[in-house]
Amino acid sequence: MRQFFQELGEIAKAIDREIDELLPTSFTKNADILFEAIRYSAISASKKIRGFLLVKTADIFNVNREQSLKIAAAIEMIHTYSLIHDDLPAMDDGDYRRGKPSCHKEFGEAMGILAGDALLTYAFEVIASDQANIDPILRIKIIQEITRAIGIKGMIGGQVIDITSQNMSSDDLKEVHKLKTGALIEASCVAGAIMGHASSDEMLVFREYAGKLGLIFQMVDDLIDEEDDRENANANLLNLMPIVKIKEEIEELKRAAIQGLKNLNNHNILILVGLINYIANQRK
Repeated sequence: MRQFFQELGEIAKAIDREIDELLPTSFTKNADILFEAIRYSAISASKKIRGFLLVKTADIFNVNREQSLKIAAAIEMIHTYSLIHDDLPAMDDGDYRRGKPSCHKEFGEAMGILAGDALLTYAFEVIASDQANIDPILRIKIIQEITRAIGIKGMIGGQVIDITSQNMSSDDLKEVHKLKTGALIEASCVAGAIMGHASSDEMLVFREYAGKLGLIFQMVDDLIDEEDDRENANANLLNLMPIVKIKEEIEELKRAAIQGLKNLNNHNILILVGLINYIANQRK
């Protein structure tokens, strides 16, 4: 696992550098606070799991690292947008994010909304532009994949279900997890495979692996509340399932995901195995 942790840290730093280079520093004097809010949120001490997954999937096909880092940076901009908006008072009303005040607490609610909007739109500008140096057909496929993941049939749809539904079953909540969290994780992996011209069979393997990884990610995240007051928690599997059952399902998903990766004949899958082991074991 030492190599995995080393690569995880190195790629996170590389993505932060890429974001720093890609983001504009100013547009007009009166808008400087917007760029400050964007950088405050987007360049941070996070693991950049989605970007890492994209880069390492692309690495399997020997995709140029400069190309994959640009798309990974765009993916992380989109993820940051979702976090900024998720923290807003109208959503989860979070005061802290990544160890510091959330964007709207630091810069105000209006600037939080605008910073999230700006990151979302700028991410697609990066993907669509020539600076990514990717075949235009591949860019379109990547954009299609990401927009599906974050739109009404993905992240946004999941958020709507989350804030409007009552008395959800464990299966209902897992579906919300797949949409809110898993869809963008899956799209990140698939985007790396698209860049590598993966075959349809290979694409299916990556999609199934990342789908399981995304669900594991959120199920493990729910375990954070193990020692918290369950009555005051947001929608959480801990309110619907015994902890031991959640852990058993995580292990089952992990085994199935790793088994599926073995269908990628002659490809180096060790880093992807390391990633799912890391995610699954975080809260043990």
